[in-house]
Formats: sequence, C-alpha cells, structure tokens
Amino acid sequence: PVDIARTFSLILAERRFMRPFLLILCAFLGIIAWVSSSAFVLVRGFGVSTRGYGFSFAAVMLGQITGAWASSRLVVRLGISRLVGFGATSMLVAGVTVALLAWAGVAHWAAVVLPFFLFLVGTALIVPNATAAALSPFPGSAGAAASLMGAVAFTIGALVSAGLGFAFDGTARPMASVAAAAGLAAFFVNQAWKPSTP
Repeated sequence: PVDIARTFSLILAERRFMRPFLLILCAFLGIIAWVSSSAFVLVRGFGVSTRGYGFSFAAVMLGQITGAWASSRLVVRLGISRLVGFGATSMLVAGVTVALLAWAGVAHWAAVVLPFFLFLVGTALIVPNATAAALSPFPGSAGAAASLMGAVAFTIGALVSAGLGFAFDGTARPMASVAAAAGLAAFFVNQAWKPSTP
C-alpha cells in the first residue's frame, strides 16, 4: 500500500498527467449523467415509451461510435491536441444547449437526444486521445496511472449518479446542468492544456 500510494502521488504531481486526466473526468461526468438519468427523464418525465427510449439511447450512443470512428481516422493527420479541442468544443456547445432547453421548459425527447448525441461525439474525441497523453509520461508505470484514472473516475461517477437520482424532479434540468458544467469545464481545461504530444 505504501508503494502504491507513493506511485499515485508521483503521478498526480505530474502536470502532463493532470490536465488530460481532468478532461477525461469531464467527459466521464457527462456520460454518467446521460447513462444514469436519461431513462428517468425520457420515460418518467417526458412520457417516452420504453421502446422509444431504447431508440433514443441507441441514437445518443451512435454519437460515441461516430466520434470514436472519426478519432481513429483523424488523429494521425490532425494530432491529439486538435481532436481534443474539437471534442471540448462539442461538449461545451452540446452541454450548454441541452441545459438552456431544459431550463426553458422544453420537454421533448429531441431537446435531450440531439444535444447529447453531439456531447457523446465530443467525449469520444477526448477520452482516447487524452488517455494517450495522460499515460505517455509514465512508460514504466502506465498500469498504475490507468488504475488511478479508473478509480477516481468511477468514484466520482458513482457520487454524481447518486446525486442526480436525489435531484431528479421530473425534468431534464439536473442531468442537463451536469452536462453543461462538464462541457464548460472541459473547454476551459483544454484552453489551459498545452500538450507535448503532437
């Protein structure tokens, strides 16, 4: 345990790890908001049928597939930094849009599904590229760095998921607010991030 704690502390002290890791956390929070709350919002809040919810969930996850497909084909040509920037901008636009629609009282499935489709495109551009950047300073302890990333992300995700459950009010506002906060945070973290990886 002492060696593990020492390794984790060294990893967390590395700025080349922390900035991409924070971007990953932002993306993860938005994903958790969708996964943990969308059924309540669409089915219980908006009256979408369970079958309709299945199609809605699939449509949003198609955004993640699309982003991952684009990332794998563009990363060599555009580089990690630009793809992460595109992803952060997508998260920002989508998160703010879904929050504005939710707080304006728009209770339609499209007001949630379409912005979250774009949000998931953004997360798929960020997560694999930011992960590569976060792990690159640790060729000898990449496993420890990856374990630390997973443990922190899932712990925060569990807390956010529970909080969204308590905050559910029959609208998309709690879920959308988390997405907006995640998008804003990703955008500003990316502005401060000057990756050494091309």
